[in-house]
Amino acid sequence: MKTLLGELEGPVPWIEIETRDELIAKTLHLETVTWEDRVTYAVRYGQDAVGFSHWERFGCDVVSEGEVLGFNARIHDWADLDDKFLMPDEIDRERLIENVRKGKEAIGDTGLALFVAHLLCMDPAMMDMGFENFCIKMYTDPALVKEILERYTEYYAKLDELYSSLPEIDFIWIGEDIAFNSGTYLRPEQFMDLIYPYFKRIISHIKKPWIYHSDGNIWGVMDEMLQLGMNGMHPFQPEAMDIHEAKKAIGEQVTVVGCVDLNTLGLGTPDDVEKETSTLLDRLSPGGRYILSSSNSLASWLKPENVIAMGQAKRRWNREHGFEF
Repeated sequence: MKTLLGELEGPVPWIEIETRDELIAKTLHLETVTWEDRVTYAVRYGQDAVGFSHWERFGCDVVSEGEVLGFNARIHDWADLDDKFLMPDEIDRERLIENVRKGKEAIGDTGLALFVAHLLCMDPAMMDMGFENFCIKMYTDPALVKEILERYTEYYAKLDELYSSLPEIDFIWIGEDIAFNSGTYLRPEQFMDLIYPYFKRIISHIKKPWIYHSDGNIWGVMDEMLQLGMNGMHPFQPEAMDIHEAKKAIGEQVTVVGCVDLNTLGLGTPDDVEKETSTLLDRLSPGGRYILSSSNSLASWLKPENVIAMGQAKRRWNREHGFEF
């Protein structure tokens, strides 16, 4: 937490916005995964936080083909909002609080941080409507787009109010992709006009330290995004943004979090992972405000031995630099 807040130049932590239960099960040889198993995995292999996520999208269906996920949009026009948009009227506070309690109980005295991750409003609106339909409706029926954005804004604002009130939650991690590798999905001025005000409204309900995640190249709106006041920025995909340049440019404002390449973790060897991890730590740790992470998340298809190698490299680097924790 001190590294995230820019208060410590010391041991480099390792956190992930998501560690898939399938990866944990494959690594620990389990059939099902509990909170206790997630904590065991984090402690054993060197992660410094565990969390849970709200990736709810209420107007589409998830389609799984092996380890690839897709979305079938249900919202094509106004009429679909009546019976195909399945957002609950209220959040289930008791169930959510009980899940936090279980997570904190499993963490015990391990020292791990506990976080919650969630979307904002643009990602789910795009998935609910389908990307092409979303883009077309921005011109032909912007009121429909705004209606869906409004509904998600209210939903995630309620979640942030709840989680900000719970002392067990250490930080909040926003996962909202807004960009291709070449630049933002929308023209920067269009993004600022249509999407950014909703982001601001949701974020205003966060009263905890928080990290923002977007894949792709967000330099076109970086200055405006930083005004939202996040404490950390993630993940700086190597093929889209240079994390070293980012540390120079914004490292005094936010902690940079990233970015061991998923291609290395999924296709390389443990030696490849060790070299890449060590290089990142060598170059990004000076001055603090750096947290190790993957370039997206720990997906189910990654090689368990490579993820283990990432944690081993982090622990070895910290020991070699005099940091014991």
